[in-house]
Amino acid sequence: MAKVDINVIGIYNRELVLELAQRSKSFSGTLIQDFAHPQSYDFDISGERLTGTKVGAKYYCITSEKEKDMKKRIVHVYDHKDPTNRKKMQFYRLTHTNGKPGMYDNQYQSAEEITGWEDAVQKRIATQRAEKEFQKEANRLGWIEVPPVVTARQLRKALAHMQ
Repeated sequence: MAKVDINVIGIYNRELVLELAQRSKSFSGTLIQDFAHPQSYDFDISGERLTGTKVGAKYYCITSEKEKDMKKRIVHVYDHKDPTNRKKMQFYRLTHTNGKPGMYDNQYQSAEEITGWEDAVQKRIATQRAEKEFQKEANRLGWIEVPPVVTARQLRKALAHMQ
């Protein structure tokens, strides 16, 4: 089974996966549903039908121009009875085979499991907690009107390089 690290799937696709893992409804000012594929995808990465309480949702990958990539998909597999349980989640990327010129069939050229997202989510949660604690302390000290010196994204990036 092919694997691809979350840090090489593109910044918007990385954000999409992390937000889906945290059950968010939007990312980077865009509703996640804007990139949802109209058909569910109830297969695991090996092509076997999902069983039990697992379901799959399919999303268009996002280009660097923040548009739908019509050739690639992100699949989010999760337990519909326990949708917040990240231990039961799985993400993978599908790439369509070329069909007729300008169109794609329902066959996939490749399926790659997205790895590294669990650690990325944990780092994001830690950063969000640190930001909340900082804001709480700033509010206590009366620094409410002071704009942040760095953005949340810059802080996450700096923390990632420190680890």
